[in-house]
Amino acid sequence: MAKKKEKLSEKEKTEDKTKGLSEKEEDVEDKGEDLEQKEGGLIKGTFSKNLKFKGKNKIKTEKQNKKKVIEEKSKKEDEVSKNQNRILTAFFVLAGIAFLVIFLLTYRPVEEGNFEYRGINFSIVDFCGDNNISCLRTYQTAVPFVYKNQKANYNFYLRNDPRKLDEKIPFEGDFVLKKDFFVKIDFNQYCEGDETIAIVNFGNLHQIAGVNIINGENASCDYSGENTFVVIQEGDKTKIEQFGPSCYRIIVKECEILKGSERFMLETLVWVNEKSN
Repeated sequence: MAKKKEKLSEKEKTEDKTKGLSEKEEDVEDKGEDLEQKEGGLIKGTFSKNLKFKGKNKIKTEKQNKKKVIEEKSKKEDEVSKNQNRILTAFFVLAGIAFLVIFLLTYRPVEEGNFEYRGINFSIVDFCGDNNISCLRTYQTAVPFVYKNQKANYNFYLRNDPRKLDEKIPFEGDFVLKKDFFVKIDFNQYCEGDETIAIVNFGNLHQIAGVNIINGENASCDYSGENTFVVIQEGDKTKIEQFGPSCYRIIVKECEILKGSERFMLETLVWVNEKSN
């Protein structure tokens, strides 16, 4: 009986050890599963962060590329604008010189009198051909300007009597001239060369006055008042309208472009004269 009890006790001990070993194995498996879950979560989280990081980098790179494209486009547009302005300036200078040379070779000046108007001295000068029959009457004045740091005078000729221009061509508004001067031409009529003479003289006078003539084809009125903007356009009555701080419409009826442009130029001459005194 005692031997039987000993055998039973040994059997129970063996079962307890086996049970304990199984429980330990189960604990190890549970820990293994927990570790796998943790590692899986870590990998998943890291992948998610990397994906986000790469996505942000991609967006940042795209924005930088777009910014570069916009900057390059802006630089190209600035270069084109500068080239157009150089061409415009060269056109005014060369056309003015060519016109003056041809004019002086064709006609001889005859002075017919002097008068003062709005503080400016004018001389009536007739340019006549050899037969003295066909004469072109002009109104000459000296425009002061600075050349190579020295004061000089530029002889300028109007085709219309400034006294009559003031009476017949309305100037609606105040005259304000800024350093940068944008000119837009919306006048498409052929007027036997008057349109060319008007535009060349208009550009030359304002360059002598010390302003920067800029091609205003794509420009518009600057309502902040920093720049001058002038558009020459067709209309039912020749007049000048102010529609901004330094913005004007030179409205031209039919082929009165010389009258319209010279009415504006008269105000410029007065401005230059007041500035120099």
